[in-house]
Amino acid sequence: MNEIIKNTSRNAAFSPELLHLVPNWLERLNINYKNTRFGKSISLYKKWLNGECEPNFDELWGISELMDLFELYNSFHETKELETLFIKEITKGTDFLFDEKKSRARDLFFEAKVASRFKRAGYKIIPDKSHDLVVSKGECIFQIECKRPRNRKSLIDNLEYAYKRQLNKLPDRKAQGMIFIDLSRILYDKFSPALSQRECKLPIATEESITEYRDDLDESNKRYIQKKAPEIAFGVKMIATNYRFPFLIESQEYEGHYKFSRFDHFTMMSSLPDRENENILSAFRGSVGKQL
Repeated sequence: MNEIIKNTSRNAAFSPELLHLVPNWLERLNINYKNTRFGKSISLYKKWLNGECEPNFDELWGISELMDLFELYNSFHETKELETLFIKEITKGTDFLFDEKKSRARDLFFEAKVASRFKRAGYKIIPDKSHDLVVSKGECIFQIECKRPRNRKSLIDNLEYAYKRQLNKLPDRKAQGMIFIDLSRILYDKFSPALSQRECKLPIATEESITEYRDDLDESNKRYIQKKAPEIAFGVKMIATNYRFPFLIESQEYEGHYKFSRFDHFTMMSSLPDRENENILSAFRGSVGKQL
């Protein structure tokens, strides 16, 4: 894994129309969205748009998760690729990360997010429960395991479990196996106490500082995985990390005013910088921002 294949980070706008379309979609699936964390975030988001309240950090994070739900809607509301039961399980999670005891709902949510990105990149989602996700394009079929660790130690534990237990039956893990890791939970546990020690309790950043943070974090993760799990780093087709978090960025039009932004970044690491990997990278780049 000598190179990090980076996905371009882009801002994606979300239409207010989705605040109505997504609840209607969930109701058609007999899901009472108002009692879920997404329903509460929709209500909060509407009040925020109307200037009736200002969310705190945890509420901003909930709105960020809501944006992921919008992405799932745009990818899957006209298909049966995500089963109704699967979507119902996604909506069962606790309102906030700090009181999360069982992570199944958000674990499944991450699987759906990865599926959404592959679908928008032109891959077919194969209904195969042997792995978290199986996708195909042409003659290429990839088996994917999705993990959502809570700290760096469990990151390596998750990689080892996926490699040694879940992908071990593949004829060629280096050609067929991928592991996707969601680092957002780790970052939340890092950001939350840091904000509590600041006078300002909201995450405020510039585009330059976010870009620098992304590059440093990507490089740090690559070195860490190579050092702690070299067999896995060089033994699968690809290890991809994703992290997303909300922040406020100062408006270029109005000094002292801030706008909401959500950083959502996939980084793909591979020891085989071949044409297939370049095609995947290009497809993922093209899938960013296409959810509307």
